[in-house]
Amino acid sequence: MPTGSRWMIAVLVAAAVVVVGGVWYWFGAATSVQPLRIGTGGIGGTYYPLGQGLAEVFNSALPDRVHAEVLETSGSNDNARRLEAGEVEMAIIQNDTEVSAAVRAIAPLYPEVLQVVVRADAGIGTIEDAWGHPISAGPAGSGTDVLASRVLDHFGMAAYADTLVHCSTSEAVERFERGEIDGAFIVSGLKSSAVARLLSGQGRLLSLGDPAQVGSALEGLRVSHPFLSRSVIPARTYGEQPVEPVGSVAVQAVLVVRADLEARLVHDLTAAIFENRVGLMKAHRAAAHLSEQFDPSALQAPLHEGAEQYYRRDAPPFYVAYAEFMSLLLTLGLAGASGFLAVRRWVRRTKKDRIDVYYLDIQTLMQRWEDGEITAREATDALLELRSRAFEELVEERLAADQSFTIFQDYVTSEMTKLERASA
Repeated sequence: MPTGSRWMIAVLVAAAVVVVGGVWYWFGAATSVQPLRIGTGGIGGTYYPLGQGLAEVFNSALPDRVHAEVLETSGSNDNARRLEAGEVEMAIIQNDTEVSAAVRAIAPLYPEVLQVVVRADAGIGTIEDAWGHPISAGPAGSGTDVLASRVLDHFGMAAYADTLVHCSTSEAVERFERGEIDGAFIVSGLKSSAVARLLSGQGRLLSLGDPAQVGSALEGLRVSHPFLSRSVIPARTYGEQPVEPVGSVAVQAVLVVRADLEARLVHDLTAAIFENRVGLMKAHRAAAHLSEQFDPSALQAPLHEGAEQYYRRDAPPFYVAYAEFMSLLLTLGLAGASGFLAVRRWVRRTKKDRIDVYYLDIQTLMQRWEDGEITAREATDALLELRSRAFEELVEERLAADQSFTIFQDYVTSEMTKLERASA
């Protein structure tokens, strides 16, 4: 056979191999179903129902790409271990959890607040009073356990941390109701069903410090652990409780995946999350905090390449041609965005602190009425004035139209009803 003919046959065979390989990739490998095991936490916490919502979104949005299932785990540290061991492909962890190079982030989900519930008749007025009392702190080695130990160590109670009771949230609620423990450390979003159940019985929320005091022990805790933030549980978050703002700390819950998960799949998973945010909110209200606007440098784990591709989806096509110039602009833009986010967080924190002042004003006013310093009518007029002033600040955007303001309105209404009944 002539040399030219052999060369032509070789070219045709190579082309056929490329075509067949491409067809197999796009219609075979690209459409194969990927198992997606999601590590969450105990059934009684926030991670598990939110994980169920994520699984439903993924199975609905990408039915030919993934088969998602939810695994009940012991929480953050257990999830980090399972990710590294390849036992799960995705998980929810606390942002203060130490992770290996095998873990990458997709997005922060919501702030988790440390809520310490104690038995009302146990004589526990401060965190230091907990000495000698059996209090649960989640499964051993869980994110709740680690955070509780850090808080206790900060208050000089490291030895007491070794005596904490370790069990799941649902088991802690049952043991509390049976009188076997005097309290529970619970890390979750506000309006936690477990906390609500404890408070409906003999429980009350324990404050870790005065939320209005500058330079308090709460801020000192944040200095020691920068991934934590000072938090306030507003009065009447759980119906009648707490009766006054409760000081605590919070940490971000973050959705993470294995680093070796295929980039295009992670891109599509990230898109499915943000395109189905309303569905996630139906699974759990904590998803209302989900936003593309966050600082990646504030996360323990770096962003996955696929998630980065989703967040950069609107980048101009000429980015590659002008890589160095665009890199400079991107650096400056991120610096400006970080500054803007910091200012916005400061503004939001200021607004939240202002509404807390209104809570304190109402309590002071009602105390004056109970002490007989003012009449019920005078107290009612003062409450109306407080509410009017709060609405003025809301219109002027000096207060945030969020859940705290809604609780404030309910608080004013309930106190006015109390005054009307007293007058009658």
